[in-house]
Amino acid sequence: MRVREKPPALKRIAISLCNQVRSADEGVLFVDLARAREAWLPIGARDAIAGTRGLCVHESLLYVVYTVGWHDARAAWYDLRAETPTLLGDVALPEVADPHGICVFNEQLLVTSTGTDEVLAYALVRGAPAPPATSLWRASDTRSDLHHVNGVCSDGTRVLVSAFGARTNEFWSSAERGYVRDLLTGETPAADVYHPHSIELVNGGLALIESARQLVRTPDGEELRLEGYIRGLDRTPDGAWLVGTNVGRIVSRSTGVVTNHANPENPLGQLVGSAGLVRVAPGSAPQRILDLAAYGNEVFDVCVLPELARST
Repeated sequence: MRVREKPPALKRIAISLCNQVRSADEGVLFVDLARAREAWLPIGARDAIAGTRGLCVHESLLYVVYTVGWHDARAAWYDLRAETPTLLGDVALPEVADPHGICVFNEQLLVTSTGTDEVLAYALVRGAPAPPATSLWRASDTRSDLHHVNGVCSDGTRVLVSAFGARTNEFWSSAERGYVRDLLTGETPAADVYHPHSIELVNGGLALIESARQLVRTPDGEELRLEGYIRGLDRTPDGAWLVGTNVGRIVSRSTGVVTNHANPENPLGQLVGSAGLVRVAPGSAPQRILDLAAYGNEVFDVCVLPELARST
């Protein structure tokens, strides 16, 4: 891993890399910038995984969702009080199809089940997600990936979910009316967003990524443009944003639209960007702090880890 910069306020990071067959020993990528080291955190499955997806922190625990092979959804969780986060448990999520984002709300782990167009809730019992799940919200009753429900976040009083909206043809590029929905009030704080991902609530304001437009939209209305297909967003201790960048394919130079590099719709489009982490702040130039090409092509999520008292 190439560390380009070490922002003084940023110490420990968890990174999820998706769409890549790896061993169970290579689950979440943990980076300790203060000690200039990195390590794969194992997950609990025995078979090969297809990378990892959503990450979230709740109290002293880090959660991740992933799939064994390409279909069997699972969750793992870690103790953040250890110098290197320690695996505490791992459980199957049988109701979930194609997991994407996660968050904790009201002592439940919320999981976007993209393949069934809904948000599912698992009660947390001593920190462990406990099946069976209950359906918190559905974008449709099709039980299929109609709206591409992907991100979910909560600040303890609100629960927001992001989705691409319905396609008008076989390709997701035709889904032009993405949205963010408040699941508790039914309100839509963001509409007509093109391919929203990685939503966050900060002081009541919404931050999100428009992956295909290479944009980070902040709660104060700023639009921060990066290169590549971007996905994965978290707030840093100094108030900046940490963003995952990925290899993308150019669809249109005039509009700045890109697709995921593996998208079959545009196989000859020029490749742009690379896997890494970028620190961005309004009024400042983007600061690339990590190159991740040695670990994969697709960052799915990034999580700034809190500094906690170490367990003994």
